Amino acid sequence: MRALPKSKVPSLEKVDELDDVNLGAAAEAAEEAEEAANAAKNLLEKNKGAVTKSIPATKELADEIASVGLPRSRQTVVLIETAEGKTIIAAGGPDLTAAQKTLARGKGLLVADDLPGFHAEMTAVATAGEKGLLPIRGVTTNKMCRDGSSSCFNQLSEMAKRGGYELKVGPDGRSFEFIKIGE
Repeated sequence: MRALPKSKVPSLEKVDELDDVNLGAAAEAAEEAEEAANAAKNLLEKNKGAVTKSIPATKELADEIASVGLPRSRQTVVLIETAEGKTIIAAGGPDLTAAQKTLARGKGLLVADDLPGFHAEMTAVATAGEKGLLPIRGVTTNKMCRDGSSSCFNQLSEMAKRGGYELKVGPDGRSFEFIKIGE
């Protein structure tokens, strides 16, 4: 290893001076870090127990998004809230239009992937499953179909039962909820 030439070796006074400057800067940085940590701690305390605010699945919101698409008689739009705070939007007969997807994303909704030929409810539940989300309640722009063994009601009821839940449909036929069996 080569030694520094004597002209490059700092004097003891210079070393002490540099140490004082470095210690001062380190102390300042430590104070700033402590202030930032305290601010973060205060923010966490302030928001303790707060859950990400989800977008409620309302008939009004479903109708608003449906209004920029096809006539209600040709398309059903569904909103499904999840336990994780996300609200999924999907449509069936046909899937959401580009305008509906744009409006939905602008409102913070999770837009389901298109599943041509499937009902809106099934498309939304499939998206929840793919994303690892647990559906808890929802609303549709049209009454949930209950006719036939492959109706949305029957399919969702069977899926819910397998997971230990029961599907409850509101008196309007448009709102529904997944209730844990035994609670």
